[in-house]
Amino acid sequence: IPNPFMTTTKIPYYIPEDAKSAYLHSGDYTGKSVTRIDVREKGSGYIILERQKYEPNVIYLYSLIIDDRIVETKKFYVK
Repeated sequence: IPNPFMTTTKIPYYIPEDAKSAYLHSGDYTGKSVTRIDVREKGSGYIILERQKYEPNVIYLYSLIIDDRIVETKKFYVK
């Protein structure tokens, strides 16, 4: 939120209390990894991504990974 974004975007998440590990991974469609952000807080929250780490006019994918399992994958666009 927002998507596409020009400066920052907020990605909401929910981590169950019994999760041992969780992180958000982002990368482009070629498979190039851009970020990995460990999520240490359980429950609901959000992660802020900053535009300067991403090339403009590219569609990226981000995945929430909990206990080494992809829970959800979505895409975002950087203007």
